[in-house]
Amino acid sequence: MSGTSTTKRVAFFLPSMDTGGAERVTLNLLTALADDPSIELDLVLVHRRGGYLDQVPQNVRIIDLGAARIIAGGLPLARYLRTHQPDVLLSALVTANIVAVGAAALARFKGRLVVAEHNDFETALSNATNRRAKVAPALIRRTYPRADAVIAVSRGVAKGLTSSVGLANNLVTVVPNPVITPDVRAKVSEEPDHPWFTDGGDPIILAVGRLQPQKNFPLLLKAMAVVNRSMPARLVIFGEGDEREDLQTLTAKLGLEHRVDLAGVTTNPYAAMRCAHMLVMSSKYEGLPTVLIEALFCGTAVISTDCPSGPNEILKNGTYGTLVPLDDVDTLAEAICTQLEQARSAQPDESWLPYTQDVVLEQYRRLLGV
Repeated sequence: MSGTSTTKRVAFFLPSMDTGGAERVTLNLLTALADDPSIELDLVLVHRRGGYLDQVPQNVRIIDLGAARIIAGGLPLARYLRTHQPDVLLSALVTANIVAVGAAALARFKGRLVVAEHNDFETALSNATNRRAKVAPALIRRTYPRADAVIAVSRGVAKGLTSSVGLANNLVTVVPNPVITPDVRAKVSEEPDHPWFTDGGDPIILAVGRLQPQKNFPLLLKAMAVVNRSMPARLVIFGEGDEREDLQTLTAKLGLEHRVDLAGVTTNPYAAMRCAHMLVMSSKYEGLPTVLIEALFCGTAVISTDCPSGPNEILKNGTYGTLVPLDDVDTLAEAICTQLEQARSAQPDESWLPYTQDVVLEQYRRLLGV
């Protein structure tokens, strides 16, 4: 049942706790709220799985809906809402948000419903390859207005929701992700868990992200081939995904087997960021790419495609890092070479301060009513 008169129960709804951006944000919020005695926390998952599960605070109750697919989680979620009656339900990711709105209506949920959008929807739609993604705008227009608030993680995401999808401006609130947490602050000073960062060899370029088309790692690999024609450098990519085999094949084709390491998932990319010569993000689109913010905090130079949305906002139109056009191998390679010729330099604290946990948490508290 819901909390007593002195506590509020807040439920977070996600498909799983896989190692993605929305899942990481949820974990950060749960960790930040876990010590508040006035809040009881539920993590409601369509499937109880994912790399972040073992990091969920012990006093967070995990509810496994046991559904085979996200869309099948609607009825179990409605049953949860009727049985436990949380005061607040916060959902993230498009399909989960649509399911959450439907379940809330089915359960006649009386609490506060908030949905969060993490990707630039206009660009995600143009890159859609399946029917479900292509019909999402129509479903969003019908469902999101039934929520009490819609969180957009950047101005670009908010613009896509209002101008492209057609949501009312007063429904959407921009709240950035809580990126710089006590965990990040602690881990940045640890030793990197990859041997290249401590072997005294050629400079290292770092990339972090799922091995999937959105991240456009082929662009970065092709740029690395160009870079290594004029100056030696190595690339470490932390992440896992369906494109691993294709990326390994491309790495071999480009002759970069000893220059590139697809290093898999790491629990501490921040120590690597501290030691890398630079971080490069080659994405086709994003929402608010937290890896750029983390790199700024770690004192690492940043190069990013000027993709929608987030990099331009985070890097302040190139003030805090280098922005390059999409799908431009030569310009990306030139930017990497230019950075390799320079000493590592940190950006001012103001580049990452808006994304600290304390600052963002207060904005979430106001929207959630806790």
